[in-house]
This record gives sequence, C-alpha cells and structure tokens, in this order.
Amino acid sequence: MALLLSDEVSAALRRHAVACYPEECVGALVATREGRVFPRPLSNAADQPRTGFSLSARDYLAMEDEAQRKGLTVLGFYHSHPDAPAVPSARDASAAWPQWWTVIVPVTKVGAGQPRAWRFDEEARAFRE
Repeated sequence: MALLLSDEVSAALRRHAVACYPEECVGALVATREGRVFPRPLSNAADQPRTGFSLSARDYLAMEDEAQRKGLTVLGFYHSHPDAPAVPSARDASAAWPQWWTVIVPVTKVGAGQPRAWRFDEEARAFRE
C-alpha cells in the first residue's frame, strides 16, 4: 500500500514546516471517502519542540471527533525534522503505530524539502517507505 500526496498537500505540509521552524510541526492526515487526502495542522505540545513533537490529548480527541463528524478517515500523522533528513528517528519508531502513516518533512532555515511517507512494520520493528 502506498500513500500518494498531491502537490497541493505536499506544499501545505512544507508551508507548515517552514512556519514552525526551528521547532517541529505536527498534524494529522485525513481522507474523504473518495480518497482525497488533506492535512489537519495541530499544535506541538512537546516540552522540547525543537527536537520532538507531542499531541495534547485534547487536540487529538478534538481532531478525531471532527474527522468522525465529517465522515473522514485518519490516515496518519506528519511532522517535520528541522535541520535533519526525512528519515524516521528512534523516537519516531518508539511512538509509531502500524495502522497509521508517518510522514516526515525535512526543513531548514532556507526552506522545506519533499515529504516522505513511512509505515511502521511491527514485526520487523522498522519503518518501510
């Protein structure tokens, strides 16, 4: 299974990453029944947002409730890696859920690069692009 992000969605993720730099951005990826994917930016509640991300329970539940009300499916989450490549970190692996996509956006002070989508293989305990 592959996750294909439109140019519009990729651009929105890059804009979010740039707006949050040098901190990590975070958001959800949701899809309509017809398969249209779009981002839902969320607040980074991490104690150290320059090196990680966290969602507050309130934000997560509100996003999930909104998706349910609108008939949307949560596909996964995205976040940025400031001054680092779009490759999952050990921290990303420890927080990964195999049913959701993990999309990572590399970002530096000069701009954001191409987002990359990953799926966590629980049996192998590793990400697959």
